[in-house]
Amino acid sequence: MREILLTFKSHAPWFLLGLVLWAIVYHLLPAVACRFDSRLASAFYRKQPELDYSWLSRLPSHWVESLSQRLLAAGFRERKSVAIYLLTMAAPVALLVLLATILRGPVHLYCLTGSLVAVLVNGWITHRIRQRRQSFQLSLYKIYRFLDLQLTAGVNAFDVLKGLPEAIAQPLIREDFLRFSARLELTQDLDLALDELQAAFTGPDMSLLASQLRNSMQTGVMGQTFQRMENLLFNRHLSLVRARSKQLRNDLLMVALLVLVPIEILYLYPLAAQAVLSLGQLYGP
Repeated sequence: MREILLTFKSHAPWFLLGLVLWAIVYHLLPAVACRFDSRLASAFYRKQPELDYSWLSRLPSHWVESLSQRLLAAGFRERKSVAIYLLTMAAPVALLVLLATILRGPVHLYCLTGSLVAVLVNGWITHRIRQRRQSFQLSLYKIYRFLDLQLTAGVNAFDVLKGLPEAIAQPLIREDFLRFSARLELTQDLDLALDELQAAFTGPDMSLLASQLRNSMQTGVMGQTFQRMENLLFNRHLSLVRARSKQLRNDLLMVALLVLVPIEILYLYPLAAQAVLSLGQLYGP
């Protein structure tokens, strides 16, 4: 009996870890089945329970609002995005510390690994915000050109604004302009529709575009302002395209160099090992 207890105590961490993994896999099996079986795919979303995000109200409201604005700038509008972001930042650290406790490993190393995951997630959000800002700046010239050409052709102003997503070729920001067009179609209110864009894109460029659209709709003079802005933004658009092309070339060069690193190691390691061995034989005792 004593030997059985000692054996159980020695294997208790592995038993607990296996139990946790079994519970996770068991609860994921229905979702996996619905994902890979076309006959069950239609039932997947019907049976998906509504998640409760009321716990967000217990956090400081200004902090949650700041996170919402940051995620909105990255293109995530749903309320669940804040919860997923917070869980992604905190869950890796907690799970890895729990795993370190179960396996009796170095807690600080597991904690650093979890913190690294959180830093990578935060860095990806920052990178996505930068990409969306660059996409918007690249699209400004096309927006003003589209407005100028359509209005010069005699198309109704509201119809031109509702068709504004046709001028957007950047997939990262196209959905925001589709929301703008849909809000304008439903409400016939330019201010409410512009709120969709101003919430997603902040800065002087968006403020200038919104003010020009409002002034043009109020005064009824639409055309000359957009033509002047098109001429002003043409050189800026070309410089942005050149900068983006240069960045892509640098990224491709970096990828090519990283691909060559393993080959260089495989080629140089035997030569270095042979040189060290020869030096050891020459100058060794």
